[in-house]
Amino acid sequence: MLTQAFINPWSRRLLTSAASSMVPRMVALDAATLKLPSDAWSRLSTLGDLNLYEDTKTPEEVIERAKDADIVLTNKVPLGRDVLSALPSLKMISVIATGYDMIDIRCLQPGQVVSNVPYYSTNCTAQQTVALILELCNSVGVHNTAVHAGEWSKEGLFWFRKHEMLELGPDVTIGIVGLGTIGTRVYELLRPFGCQFLAWSPDSRKELPQLSYASDITELFQKSNLVTLHCKLTPQNYGFVNGPLLHRMQPGSILVNAARGALVNEQDLADALNSGQLAAAAVDVVSHEPISDDNPLLRAKNCIITPHMAWTSPEARRRCLEIATSNVEAFLRGSPAHVVASG
Repeated sequence: MLTQAFINPWSRRLLTSAASSMVPRMVALDAATLKLPSDAWSRLSTLGDLNLYEDTKTPEEVIERAKDADIVLTNKVPLGRDVLSALPSLKMISVIATGYDMIDIRCLQPGQVVSNVPYYSTNCTAQQTVALILELCNSVGVHNTAVHAGEWSKEGLFWFRKHEMLELGPDVTIGIVGLGTIGTRVYELLRPFGCQFLAWSPDSRKELPQLSYASDITELFQKSNLVTLHCKLTPQNYGFVNGPLLHRMQPGSILVNAARGALVNEQDLADALNSGQLAAAAVDVVSHEPISDDNPLLRAKNCIITPHMAWTSPEARRRCLEIATSNVEAFLRGSPAHVVASG
């Protein structure tokens, strides 16, 4: 419930508009994305009048469901110009995720605020990234399938390989694009292999053992045997991993993307794989999700695709909702937390 202490500039509009009921109106647009039991939402429901929707597919549905809402919670449902202009009561958007590129923050009105959830999936996303890297280096899945198909028995030797192993060590340079919490954790997990690390991270420059910084993104791609992406998606870097950049990589190099699918021009990546310019790639994200049947990566050589699962450990999903709920609590107290944009 709202109280009379709720009188700061962030919350004054909410107090005034909700004075008759003194209860903020909240709408969660895509609760099913977290795949949590209903009781996981109980803490949020104590903060006001909560309408919980499993999914919201169209802008028209968003407007109909959120037209009277003070607070909107979304994981992946877009809130563009037309939608935002049709939500006159909106005061806060609580993004149940780290990325907020689906919100047109340029269209926020004065007093509106957007909060996100940082750091909730650092460990599991870094774990998935390293799993993809090791799979590309060791081909565990391929060899498991081959053994079950009888190929080892037919070989006749006590050992058997279908693909050569890439041994991680001092002769391997790993390029990390984005040295935030996830990129740093990937570095920490891979460092014991003794690799050299090259980073491109304009927003975060840390002094770490075995790590140096590239002067620009082109240098990183030129000098790395393996590049892993951990940067946020912005209008400026949309599709920046394209044909010209990929062809700067050494023949036989590897690309891993567990950040945002739209960072990569997927046709150019498929072409680089099919031509042999790149040895392999692994992606946990694609430009359109779920993946479309015509995505060129589905038919590219040596490309592992996992279904945007890096962030989805049960612990991370619960943390995500708990932090998003804490963001709502902080806003209602008049001290918004994890603010990424405001009107």
